[in-house]
Amino acid sequence: MRPGYRHLLVGIVFLYLLIILAPLEKVGAPLRVAIAGVILILAVRTQRRSGAWAMQALALATLMVVATLIAVVSGSATALTCVAQASTAILVLAAIGVLGRTILASASINASAVSGVLSIYLLLGLLFSSVHSFFAALITNYLGGAGTHPTTSDTLYFSLITLTTVGYGDIVPVANLARAIATIEALTGQLYLVSVVAVVIARFEPKSRRVATAAQSGQRDDTQPAPGRDDGAEDRSDPQGGENGTNADPDDPAR
Repeated sequence: MRPGYRHLLVGIVFLYLLIILAPLEKVGAPLRVAIAGVILILAVRTQRRSGAWAMQALALATLMVVATLIAVVSGSATALTCVAQASTAILVLAAIGVLGRTILASASINASAVSGVLSIYLLLGLLFSSVHSFFAALITNYLGGAGTHPTTSDTLYFSLITLTTVGYGDIVPVANLARAIATIEALTGQLYLVSVVAVVIARFEPKSRRVATAAQSGQRDDTQPAPGRDDGAEDRSDPQGGENGTNADPDDPAR
């Protein structure tokens, strides 16, 4: 597994914990956006050539963090929630796009590709969580069982139980828009598992098998005749020193 994938998974888990443990928007919102920016940069680092993309990712992350800090200064709770969640959604969506591009460009399905697929699944939960938080700040009673305005922890919980289709219990979608987004999220989670994840796992090739396949390929290449060489051709040289397969005349005056 490439170091970029290990760091990426750690960053995603850290963002999950930050959403759960620091729900206060004035403190948690800028931190969440900053961590989402770091996740995007780490996703870019999983590519083979990430120089130009890394600078663009850093610029986008910086812009989103600055926008969130401006919303904090404005003093409006609704504006802060909307800006922070929109910024998080943009950064997470960009990270999903980068990871998808990297996985599609992979020559083989190895441990790194499996880690990338897992990272995308976890990022999908964060993406829909940000979307739910964005609309919950604008629509009263967006979710039932979570109060008038659900916290980011509530929307993350609701997003994950929707994505995994566990089933609703204490928090349910109430607004029509919430039901529509929840339906899209549930379909996305199921289609992702039965199509993308299933195909990747089926094509997964352990390192030992890849090494054995490469060794067998090398042995086959060694047994192939050299280009331009005819192994079945007869030796046309005369063992007595003649050329073109003819015997020289001993009475030839030219000798």
